[in-house]
This record gives sequence, structure tokens and C-alpha cells, in this order.
Amino acid sequence: MLGLRFLSLKKNKSTAIEEFRKVANRLLPELSYLEYRSITKALCSVALDKEIVESVALESLHNIKTDETYDPTSWGEYSILLAADKNWQLRLSLYTHSSEYIYTFPFHLMAIIVGQIPLHVDRYQLPQDFNADVFVPGSRLSEPIQEIYKHGEIMFSDSRSEVLDVRVERPVPVVKFISTPFAKLQWAFHRTSLEAIQAIASNPLDS
Repeated sequence: MLGLRFLSLKKNKSTAIEEFRKVANRLLPELSYLEYRSITKALCSVALDKEIVESVALESLHNIKTDETYDPTSWGEYSILLAADKNWQLRLSLYTHSSEYIYTFPFHLMAIIVGQIPLHVDRYQLPQDFNADVFVPGSRLSEPIQEIYKHGEIMFSDSRSEVLDVRVERPVPVVKFISTPFAKLQWAFHRTSLEAIQAIASNPLDS
């Protein structure tokens, strides 16, 4: 029964993902943040389809069961790759904790809440002359605006001009749509002073 259920879900997932891929592949790295937001409807149709999420989990379990050496290299920490192309990634992720510092994102991000636990977010504006690839110690964030996202709502980030700081009390599952990185560095800001204290190499899986 599990095998038949797996094959049925896998077929449905493949069809839905391919339809999403057609829309996502129209997006190019140089597009503006507003143009990236045009994918919202297609993102919701995939992210809120429980069968797609279930099929990903079953596919991984199936691979583990049939191959003891199976190593899901498409997984990040608390993250499973749903689909990807050269200009984007679609991931099922779990926000499990708040980071030590407030980090910039090196890409545009949309995250739709797929669980029942709301996601608490602080939104900061970056300095007006911000250039992600040229680190300036002491640069300061604006005071934050506090936001709450519930099931089915989308958290957007225009990462060239703002920072989102996810505040996690309990794990929150989301589906993330991530653009190709446009910056080589991520800046870290101190939580109290809101000043830039260091820069690290960009890593989409850590965001």
C-alpha cells in the first residue's frame, strides 16, 4: 500500500512541480524584487498542497529503505529541496531557532507558512548606501518593525534594501522560494547596537 501511495503522490508532485518550474524559469537574476513577487500565485499553489510535501518525505523514506548508502545531498540542515533551476530554489524548510546575529540575505526570499504555528519577524531597513559586497563596519540598521505571519501567508524580503530577522520560539515549517544569490557576502549585525560587526561568505542554506 505504501508503494502505491508513493507512486501516486510522486506523479502528482511531478506534474505540479513542472507547472511551477515553467513560471519560475521566466525569472532572471537581474529582475527587480517586484518582478520576483509575480510568482506569488504559483508559489501558493505548490506550497499549500499537502500532497506535494508528503510526496517529498515519502520519496526520501523510499530511497533510504531501498538503498542504505542513500545520501540526500539536496538536503540542507532542516531543509529539503523541492525543485531548483539555475536561477532559483524551492525548499521545504524548518525555522528551528533564532540566529546569534541579524544577517542580511544574499538573495530575494519569499517564505510561505505551511504549519499552524505563526512566524514572528522583525523587519529592518538597511543603510541607504548599502552595498553587500563592500563591508563597512559600524553601519547601522533602522529600528525594527515587528510582523507576524500565519498559515498561508507569505513573508517577502527585498534583500537589497532590508533585513528580516526570524524570531523562533517553536519550530515553524515554511516553503521558501530563493533567487540566485546577487551578493557574495552576508553581513552580521549586533542585536543590541544594530551595528555591522562582520561579514561572511554567502550561504543560501543558512538563511
